[in-house]
Amino acid sequence: MFWEYKSHKRIYFPITLNLKKYKFIHMKKKRLLFYMAVICCSLITNAQTAFKGVVVDQMGKPLQGVVIEVVGSESISTISDINGEFSIPVSKGSKLNAVSSKFDKKQVLVNDNSNIKIVMDYTSKAVDMGTMNYSNMLYSTASVSTFYGEELTKSSAQSLQNALFGKGLGLNTSQSGAEPVIENAGLSIRGLQSLSDNGILVLVDGVERPIDNLTTDEVESISILKDAAALALHGYKGRNGVLSVRTKRGVYNQRSIQVSYEHAFRQPVRLPDFADAYTYGMAMNEASANDGKPAIYSAQALQHYKDGDMPDFFPNVDWVSESYRNKGHANKYDITFQGGNDKLRYFSMVDMTNDQGFLNNTDKNKDYSTQFANSRLNVRTNLDVDISNSTKLQVNLMGIVGEYNRPNRGSSILFDNIYTLPSAAHPIKTYDGIWGGNSTWTTTNPVAGIQGTGFSRAVYRSLFADMTLTQSLDFIAKGLNIAGKISYDNNNSFWDNRPANYTYASDTYNFATEDTIRYKGGTTSELGFSNSFGNQYYRYTNSVDLNYKYESGKSSVFTSLNANYDHYVGRGQNSTLNRQNFSWLAHYGYDNRYIADLVLNLSGSNRLPKSARYNLAPTVSAAWVASNEEFLKDISWINFLKVRASAGIAYTDYVPNWNLETQAFSGGTQYFFADTYAGSGSTAENRLAMTTVLPERATRYNLGADMTMFGGLTVMLDIYKQRRDHQFVEQGGRVSSVLGMTSSYANAGIVDSKGIELGLDFNKKMGDVTVSLGAKVSYNTNTIVEQLEAPAAFPYLRTTGLAIGQPFGLEALGFFADQADIDNSPIQKFSQVKPGDIKYKDQNGDGFIDQYDKIAIGKNYGTPETYYSINLGLEYKSFGFDALLQGVTGTSAMPMTKSIYKPLMDNTTISNEYYNNRWTPATASTALYPRLTTESNDNNYQSSTLWLKDASFLKLRHCELYYKLPKSFISKSVIQSVKVYVRAMDLILMDHIKLSDPEVIGVNYPTDRSLHLGASVIF
Repeated sequence: MFWEYKSHKRIYFPITLNLKKYKFIHMKKKRLLFYMAVICCSLITNAQTAFKGVVVDQMGKPLQGVVIEVVGSESISTISDINGEFSIPVSKGSKLNAVSSKFDKKQVLVNDNSNIKIVMDYTSKAVDMGTMNYSNMLYSTASVSTFYGEELTKSSAQSLQNALFGKGLGLNTSQSGAEPVIENAGLSIRGLQSLSDNGILVLVDGVERPIDNLTTDEVESISILKDAAALALHGYKGRNGVLSVRTKRGVYNQRSIQVSYEHAFRQPVRLPDFADAYTYGMAMNEASANDGKPAIYSAQALQHYKDGDMPDFFPNVDWVSESYRNKGHANKYDITFQGGNDKLRYFSMVDMTNDQGFLNNTDKNKDYSTQFANSRLNVRTNLDVDISNSTKLQVNLMGIVGEYNRPNRGSSILFDNIYTLPSAAHPIKTYDGIWGGNSTWTTTNPVAGIQGTGFSRAVYRSLFADMTLTQSLDFIAKGLNIAGKISYDNNNSFWDNRPANYTYASDTYNFATEDTIRYKGGTTSELGFSNSFGNQYYRYTNSVDLNYKYESGKSSVFTSLNANYDHYVGRGQNSTLNRQNFSWLAHYGYDNRYIADLVLNLSGSNRLPKSARYNLAPTVSAAWVASNEEFLKDISWINFLKVRASAGIAYTDYVPNWNLETQAFSGGTQYFFADTYAGSGSTAENRLAMTTVLPERATRYNLGADMTMFGGLTVMLDIYKQRRDHQFVEQGGRVSSVLGMTSSYANAGIVDSKGIELGLDFNKKMGDVTVSLGAKVSYNTNTIVEQLEAPAAFPYLRTTGLAIGQPFGLEALGFFADQADIDNSPIQKFSQVKPGDIKYKDQNGDGFIDQYDKIAIGKNYGTPETYYSINLGLEYKSFGFDALLQGVTGTSAMPMTKSIYKPLMDNTTISNEYYNNRWTPATASTALYPRLTTESNDNNYQSSTLWLKDASFLKLRHCELYYKLPKSFISKSVIQSVKVYVRAMDLILMDHIKLSDPEVIGVNYPTDRSLHLGASVIF
């Protein structure tokens, strides 16, 4: 046997083997190879075992898409499946890292237990604050409240904005009574902070975007950024708080498809209850008598109204029930695709919604509907591409196409007519088919407004796109990377208006002659046409981040430089905004116990004049992770404890007018020339220019703590204080009118605000039972320190020293009993008073009731001092229940809605509530409302304590019963999970007002409660 070695020469090496000595090799070759393989496999098995495990959150719910990797051998990794389960080959004594975009990196030690349970922690997670990537930081020093998409999908709100009730600590959400397409809740963070603008900044994947374009199904998480440390990076735009939304992304080496459908039954609630024709006639006669005038309706007419035997002449129309149906419908279809491989991850969503409103008989016209209806299609695609190990690309695309339909008469006119027209005014149609109307109520017929005035239709479309490229610069310095981001948004809407007119008529019956008289007016027309532009804007942004992370021993450093440019062009004059933002963040952490941050932010805006355009703002913050101290590590019931504090200065670019440093001019009086005295316009000086402009400034302080105890109880506590100074205020209060023109603004306004926030969440899984309980409460108050208020005749008339929006009014003492009571009381100067009118207190003792007797009453009408919520959840095996209650206190309302609280004047109707509780000599001791009158009565409708209502409430925002198909039932199919549910929204309301929703008072589209049936399947 020879071994051959090849080189320049061929050389042969003879090798002699003693085959007899090793003949067992030939005899038992196969058996030997088998034994060797068994030994090798045994050695490998002893070294590495396929350990199984599960990843759950603090509530015990399985987490999908968490990367499990072996520390030191990161190439050995796996991903948790939809049940949170994983399997990974690893040696005992090794360590595993669990990595997720939602949670902190979690590290566990592999011991003899082959079943590993990893519980991810929400509390210590440092969040992405929009323009900076904080994911490399171990802990955050900022006050941030974060919740996740799973919480949002418990609500069936068709817009994300309406799914936020009670979700984020520090976020105040209030319902609107708008039409379906714009029925979006109002948002504020930590209450009112400024005399000027209190709007918050909404970021979607780091770009300023409207939140009402989003659906709950595409949201990964939402963070409420509240204190100086959290807002420091956002410059001018973050002045009142930031709501940062992160949309869902793909996952490694997984694929899933989710299909869901939901149908909603909606019912309008607290519709106005107006008097019938007979009651209205009685009320009018009583009001006329109170006014010293003869009766308006004869006894014969009243009897016919009561009997309903001559409806063409004596109608009794319930305009509310004729205009509204008692139910509306909505459908929601959703399909999502999520997955990826080692190089590409994707999340795609197609969402279709259709919402039909409450108007009645809207399909009477052959070719069109006049229903309030909104149909919308949302399409989103989020991509993450690993171009190489050091280059990452992220692309987000979202498109929206929608159509909105309504009656051409418009919502405000239509609803006003419903609240105006008495049931006795005229029939819906005359006996020969002409729309009802007369000389008093001409084109106020609500049913004709729905069916006979045409329609308007809006088409809207939006495109939102952004791209981020991240490049590792480890070849320069390990831990260094650079990221560039660009975005482009475009939004347009167009209205097609198709108006029509109708002929109206009514018949009057003469009892003496038994003749009828017809009144006729108006003309019938075909559909006309006009079009108009709605909301339009585009926004372009770009930013660059240079980040560096360094760790050595117990120390960790993270620093980042950011430059951001934002260009916005909206519809209208002076609507172009250009903002620049430069920031530097320095983060230092020691031994995972002590953390300190410093941020310097330089912001610029073309809103401000050149002299004040750029401003530098510093912020410092620190945190102490006490649970990592040795003296607390042995306390088993404390899982995590962090104390943090922050202080910082921020500026805003709010201005009351453009060109503050320039003398303003406006149109003056007319001048007359020549013999014809023809008028000619003129120009006159208006507001004086400011000589020095300062940007509004906020100085913020925050002290907070985050804690997790007993393996399931999470506590978040924040106490804050803020001063907003340099606010723009009018100088009229300190400049004499002898100046002869409007004085300039001054940066003299000062507002102090403070508050406290407390959040509690308990989540525990005990066998087959999972319990989740939580409560959030925030209290916010503010005080106007300075606003250059004009001198007041009496101290109690001043608003300085009180809260922003503090209501003022007269103190009501009841009603005048008789003329003697009027004669012996101070003279009320608003209008002539009679018995049954409101009697007020003379605050200054001058013998008169006038504007100098108004005092502070109640609380702010729109923004409550206290906002709270309670969530309850229980799951047993496949069945579950979930509910959220949300309420407010420390807010007031002044309901003086026409016809309900302010009846009969200007030919309006009257509510049963008012009629049954009005003042009469017989009900003087129990009456809630003044006497009836058909005349204007300024005395009775002053803001006063008689009308003031406590607007506190508690609502059951949503509750849900659901069933999940057992895994054993679907284990052999391609289906991963199936959930069916029934859900109720705004089912219960407890409040003090009763007649209307305390959040929506006045002539509005009605609020509703709804029942939803839905199903979701994941493949």
